[in-house]
Amino acid sequence: MNETYSQHALPLDAMVQEYRIVRVLGAGSFGIVYIAENKFFNESVALKEFLPTDIACRPEGTRVSPLSSETEETYRWALNKFLDEARTLRELGHPVSHRNIVRVRQFIETNDTAYMVMDYEEGRPLSRILDKRRTLPEEELKSILEPLLDGLERVHEANVWHRDVKPNNILIRPDGSPVLIDFGAARREVAGTDRSVMSQFTPTYAALEQVYAAGQQGPWTDIYALGATLYRAVTGEKPANATERFLQGAAYTPAIQAAEGNYSQTFLTAIDAALELKPQDRPKSITQWRGLLEGKPEPVVAEEEEATVVRPWRPEPVSITALAGAPGTVPESISKDKPITRGVGGRALAPKPDRQLANIVIVLVLAAALGFAVLLILWSSDGKNGPPGTILAQVQDALATLKCSAVNSTLSEERHLSISGFVSSTEDLHRIRDEMKSIEGVTSLKDNLVVHLWPFCEMLNLLHEYQNPDLSRELPTRLETGTPDGRYKEGEFLSVSVTTSKAFDGYLYIDYLDCKGNIVHMLPSPKRHENAVRTGQKIVVGAGGPEKSEAIYHYKIEPPNGRNMIVAITSRQPLFDISRPQIESATQYFSALVDALRIEKRMTSPAGVITAYQFFDTHR
Repeated sequence: MNETYSQHALPLDAMVQEYRIVRVLGAGSFGIVYIAENKFFNESVALKEFLPTDIACRPEGTRVSPLSSETEETYRWALNKFLDEARTLRELGHPVSHRNIVRVRQFIETNDTAYMVMDYEEGRPLSRILDKRRTLPEEELKSILEPLLDGLERVHEANVWHRDVKPNNILIRPDGSPVLIDFGAARREVAGTDRSVMSQFTPTYAALEQVYAAGQQGPWTDIYALGATLYRAVTGEKPANATERFLQGAAYTPAIQAAEGNYSQTFLTAIDAALELKPQDRPKSITQWRGLLEGKPEPVVAEEEEATVVRPWRPEPVSITALAGAPGTVPESISKDKPITRGVGGRALAPKPDRQLANIVIVLVLAAALGFAVLLILWSSDGKNGPPGTILAQVQDALATLKCSAVNSTLSEERHLSISGFVSSTEDLHRIRDEMKSIEGVTSLKDNLVVHLWPFCEMLNLLHEYQNPDLSRELPTRLETGTPDGRYKEGEFLSVSVTTSKAFDGYLYIDYLDCKGNIVHMLPSPKRHENAVRTGQKIVVGAGGPEKSEAIYHYKIEPPNGRNMIVAITSRQPLFDISRPQIESATQYFSALVDALRIEKRMTSPAGVITAYQFFDTHR
């Protein structure tokens, strides 16, 4: 893969305070984004440099200068606006950042310009995924959209609009979760220039009010861009941009037509609502648009206009008794040779049919129904579209190729296939979806698959195999961490609360599994070796929770940062004959745990292992 290059970029290894430039991530007329390393800590960041090439350049070294004295005033004004935006975006991440919105850590003024220091997120842009797959199923799109809406709602509450939402600025992490990046677009256009410097946007995804002074910008501006992004994801084509539609009358094929039959009518209608040209015709807020997406719309009333309520027309169903001659409404096409008499209000009244004709019709209808039933039975058992047994066998053959997973599948009488569970990579996720869709006879696919990377996949797979599903569902163990948003900062104390199941007395094991594959055993621990518990007993592990005095283990958050997992296992008998080391590798622990659970399953009757787990994130 060729690396991104820009003739305006800083040289590699150049320093911006404590950050060393590693490579260019992206470049445009507004600025340049680099991957940089902190020389004091072993971490990478995304560093966005303000360099609007329309009015500034880098004549030599690292310093940025206006192109001329004529653009100097404009450059200084724009630089101040960039810094104002950086301050605002930094405040969005305090005291707690949002998992689906990139965090601006700090801003730096040096080299006669400014820089935003942001978290560097691993993942693939949604644009690259769409280039490869063209369209995505509705459930997958919703799993991407819903977290983004939550994040944008928080941004909008601070009166900040992203203004450059597009597939390239939506990053899909390896675990499938999205993060909205590149908050460098400023709020206003710069007066006195031929081209807007501060109004950064991408024409295909930009609302009309971004291009022209056609209305005030607001949440509806980002909603338009998200609607255009979804249009691209459901049709495989980019929508005509707002300028072409407004000035040239370019044809816009509504999503409800362009993607008909592949997505729900509610979903497509919400996309079309977001892509209305006039700002006043679009949903005014994320909350209002979410209502449309969920099929619970609030009326969107244009200014100085009355709302028009539109309901889909549904024809009256024609019953089989009416076709057989019983009293009821008879369509004109069925009774052409007999006059239609009208009653009060113009309703058609069925003529009295000839009894012999009625009997013939009844016989024909019954025969047709019997024949259809026979055909249905034959098709269900053996037909070119595939009997259920054959379809499910192909499903299981495909699932058997997964290295680490737990996937359930069901097939309805109408051949609607549903799969749910987890796999260990995005590649497996996409491959299984494609294979399920290609199975002959499957009329539709609904999947609720998620991705859990190593080592979490191995842990979940292990627990899924050995736990008692009936007990864990009806008499669960409850596990909670001490933060409502599931995030901890380095130096904070971890707090875990476990309330054991009421199924049986037993032995409780609490383990901390980090993203690098290290296991920290929190119970049993050096402070408390005894781990026998009663039914429904509450155990608090760690400091910082409401029951500080009951804490039996103190663990301060340390690197590596990222996704982590707490696991609670309750067993009828002790799992291990000897105490395990405080910290060990996940690989070593998994091997011992598998053996221990096998023995537990064989030795106890009824078998019982009840588990609970929770993910959380740690950060600097």
